[in-house]
Amino acid sequence: MLRRFLVLVLMILRVVVVDMCSMIIRRITLENIRSYDNLDLVIPEGIVLLSGDIGSGKTTVLLAIEFALFGLQPGQRGSSLLRNGCDRGSVVLELSVDDIPVRIVRGLVVKGKSISQSDTSITIDGVSEDLSSSELKNRVLTLLNYPPEFARKTNLLYKFTVYTPQEEMKQIILEDSQTRLNAIRHVFGMNKYKTIRENASLFITHLREIIRNHEGMIRSLDSKKQNLEERKEVLIILDKELESAESEYNSLVSIRKSTEKELSDTK
Repeated sequence: MLRRFLVLVLMILRVVVVDMCSMIIRRITLENIRSYDNLDLVIPEGIVLLSGDIGSGKTTVLLAIEFALFGLQPGQRGSSLLRNGCDRGSVVLELSVDDIPVRIVRGLVVKGKSISQSDTSITIDGVSEDLSSSELKNRVLTLLNYPPEFARKTNLLYKFTVYTPQEEMKQIILEDSQTRLNAIRHVFGMNKYKTIRENASLFITHLREIIRNHEGMIRSLDSKKQNLEERKEVLIILDKELESAESEYNSLVSIRKSTEKELSDTK
């Protein structure tokens, strides 16, 4: 009986992402998306539980939210979202980010044998802007304060802050603790803080080396200062000895002159 039912808990109605950005999903409108030809779902505040039989469309709501926010994922085909037999489909997502109303529109259209994204636009606080699919994804990542490196097309980690696909939950849980920790660090942009810490450690080591060099220079300066003081003392002694020698020399000169005068008078 349990296998016939899939219960998904949506906690995305109040998602706190990087830097405490509060996102509340208010409404989602689907047209020709998977099993829905039309769906207008107003989401109340709080925790919402989607319950239903397999194939009733619970996962479609989650995939539509992911598509509205980030577009088609690498390796994901538009045919996985567009309703069979339809030429066009669209998702309109209404939410608030830090109490600012945001409306995101993404469409799908059949072009030849492929299905492409179309009619992508975003309205923030009443100001609308038409963007390309990649520009819209980057705008959403910026709006929700995701790390800039998440803009890479191959980066799927941002999706896990919205919801984790049921088939991938087991894989994540079964990973070793270090892999899970690294995934969490990457999802919440903690790697940059690790890099900052490593760089700070290198800078501190460099500062300590500079301090040791300066301390060595200070010790050398103290030694030179002491040597200078000793030389000053020697110089004072030499000055006194020179003064005494000059006095003695002058006395001897005076005696010589007196002796020479006496000799002269005797002649």
